[in-house]
Amino acid sequence: MRYSLISRKLSGVQAGWNIHYEYIKHEVDVPYMKKAEYGCIINISSESGVQPDAFMPHYDASKAALINFTKSFSKAYAVNRILVNTVSPAFIMTTMLDNMLKTTAEKHGITFDEATQAFLKENRPHIELKRPGKVEEVASTVVYLASPPSLTGSTFVWMEFLLRVNNNLYGPLIENIFEI
Repeated sequence: MRYSLISRKLSGVQAGWNIHYEYIKHEVDVPYMKKAEYGCIINISSESGVQPDAFMPHYDASKAALINFTKSFSKAYAVNRILVNTVSPAFIMTTMLDNMLKTTAEKHGITFDEATQAFLKENRPHIELKRPGKVEEVASTVVYLASPPSLTGSTFVWMEFLLRVNNNLYGPLIENIFEI
């Protein structure tokens, strides 16, 4: 796939912002957490950070960088009892995805469900349930990570609606991770 000069520049801006925001967040929040001798940082990345797409390399690279920032920061801040983790959802029905699928359906004269299934078949064939995930399905992981005691330096990847935590599969329900 070829990218125009403009799309490369915009892609670079998006990728740069995704990474730069982490530095800003850590510069602002971490001093307070160090003073409190406890903190919890939960970064939201994307499945694309571990399973990149062919059509958005700038996004994939920035999300992979976020996962690596998380692991690095978790090591740097563990001594201060600051826990740093990443949740990396797959194909989740957000407002952005809903709008994209509606636009695709209108453009091609198909139903919303047909547009969803076409996207899954083309871009996410590994999702066995053949449906987008729900925000609530991912939110429970965030709640778990925000509740002490928790983990640090972990990446929670929602793929195939099974929860993958540091290469161990759990799920499809978040309650299963409490059995570890």
